[in-house]
Amino acid sequence: MKALLLAIICFRLLVTSSAFAQDVTPEMEATFLNKLKTSVAQKDFGTFSALLCKDGSLDAEMKGMVEKMTHETFDKIASEPAPAYQFSPVSSNQLTSFTRNGKNYEMNLKPVELIKISFPNPGTNTAAGGTWSFPLGVKEGALLIVQTVEKTR
Repeated sequence: MKALLLAIICFRLLVTSSAFAQDVTPEMEATFLNKLKTSVAQKDFGTFSALLCKDGSLDAEMKGMVEKMTHETFDKIASEPAPAYQFSPVSSNQLTSFTRNGKNYEMNLKPVELIKISFPNPGTNTAAGGTWSFPLGVKEGALLIVQTVEKTR
């Protein structure tokens, strides 16, 4: 009985340790949000790019498409005045993998929450009525925007 109790306690400690937990702290959100707001206010794609998780690889065609979409999305966000930012939970049906042209793709981090960017006067940003959402994951204690990579397993 003592061995079983010890095993349960060890398992709970292992699962909740910082190496395995995906808990998001207010400090992580504040750091991410500060960098995001700075990149948008200064129209600085380099600062925004640092918020992207770059783990994994893509074939040349998909890599070019993702890079183009990322630049276009940032340019649209940075062109709008006074965006509002809000963290929200990830939906239980959040897309985490897909197949395109016979290749399998997945997210390079497990999405743990979303950052929603809304615009009071959406102008050319018509996606979801002027709101853009990006899945976020945790890597080395920081929130990063999750990206698509080729599935390797």
